[in-house]
Amino acid sequence: MTDTLKNAPLNKQTKLPINRPPRIQPELPIQEIDIPDPPERREQGWMQLLQVALPFITIFGFIFVSSGGSNRLAFMIPMLLMVIGSVGFSIYTFLRERKRQKEQEQEYRERLAELTQEMHHYHDLQRYFYRYNYPDPYELQRVLTSSIDIAKNRPKNLRAEARLWQRSSDDVDFGVIRIGEGTLPSTVVYKRQQTSRNNSDLARAADKLASDSRFVSDIPIILKLTNPRQGLTDDMAEYSEAEKAIATAPAAHAIGIAGENSTTVYRYIRSVLADYAAFHDPDDAKLYLIAHTDENWAWLRDLSHCQADEQSTNLYFTSELDESTEKESRRFDEDATDGLDNFTEQIRRILSQRKIRTQSQEQEHGQIDRSESTLPFLLVVVDLLDSEEEGDNTALARLRADAATSILLEEGDKLGAAIIYLVRSRRQIPDGCQAIIEVEKTATLADIEETQGNKKVVYRYAATGINAPKSVGRAEQLHISEIHELVSKLNT
Repeated sequence: MTDTLKNAPLNKQTKLPINRPPRIQPELPIQEIDIPDPPERREQGWMQLLQVALPFITIFGFIFVSSGGSNRLAFMIPMLLMVIGSVGFSIYTFLRERKRQKEQEQEYRERLAELTQEMHHYHDLQRYFYRYNYPDPYELQRVLTSSIDIAKNRPKNLRAEARLWQRSSDDVDFGVIRIGEGTLPSTVVYKRQQTSRNNSDLARAADKLASDSRFVSDIPIILKLTNPRQGLTDDMAEYSEAEKAIATAPAAHAIGIAGENSTTVYRYIRSVLADYAAFHDPDDAKLYLIAHTDENWAWLRDLSHCQADEQSTNLYFTSELDESTEKESRRFDEDATDGLDNFTEQIRRILSQRKIRTQSQEQEHGQIDRSESTLPFLLVVVDLLDSEEEGDNTALARLRADAATSILLEEGDKLGAAIIYLVRSRRQIPDGCQAIIEVEKTATLADIEETQGNKKVVYRYAATGINAPKSVGRAEQLHISEIHELVSKLNT
């Protein structure tokens, strides 16, 4: 059974008005908390008792030697009582200190338990923040359904959520996509106040708390395709602490997604593009596609982000050459694939105009108004998954030397554009891409039972450069029927 849906019905119903209220987000806790040092364990208690007992032993020895004289024995009795009192007091002090130390250790264990519970609470708050702003495809379906209900029924509930297209061009997470679920550095970190030589169980428990607090697991992983505030200022002081956490997320405007199983890759890119389309207004973000066939892309024909105007879309399929283009090509004895050149020329023209505007603004004002010169954001997806079967002389292979794709690779981040390549192997990813995402089933995950109808698939993200960001996690999958349902809701 192939993962395709041919001739899906178009949604022709009347559009509902969508209002975008001010965006209210959950709290993202950011804090550094000190872990108190464990109480010092006093190991010299027995030594002190031994030191006190030595005079006691000496007195008994002296009494034994002098047992023949009663006068001497009477003289030793006060000394014996003094030593017994001293030893008794030392034993009492030792036992009291030992009890106090046990109480301190118990209090410290309880404090560590409280800090551990608090740490898990902060981890849950971080998960909630990211899952609210960057939900998985199934939560996304619920968000869209809720938005439709709000538009239809106008609920009186003051807290009714309206999150459709919530990432505006002024937000720090504009152009952000969800690439999966994995592990992120925690924004709440627990640190030891000082490194002690105490090697007790309590010290090791404190070190474990500090180590466990550094990362949060099972949390959405995001990737920035653009920086909406780039060029406005280099001063990070204008960002809030939460915005800094998003602003410092991994960023790449040229990405290669590789996977030997094309069905897995197509399901993965659907989940990525579903997030892109659901949270970015079609007026602020556009989507372009270049592919050989619409077998896995028919759902994009209905997506508002792919509409150039009422007559045309931002989609190009090399297997469906426009008749007029083909006839025109034959008239001038040209290759029919020139239709692809005309399509990419439109993209190149937009990017060139943006480059001229940004250079002019920088020369005249010393800064760039990104909202004016780089909107709407352009995301170009190039499907090369079947390029090996077609050979190197296909129209898709010509994209490697195309002017538009060259500009996207080199200057896309400055011009409000990004490009994603879909390939079977990482060796096919063009030079100039800043990041690679490998998508595949692994031996450890292949036998896991299906979750909500989809077997878990792992992704591996790696950016170019020394000590560049890397991550591994679960990759979401969207079947073709599910993406058609989602697009149908978006069209409503």
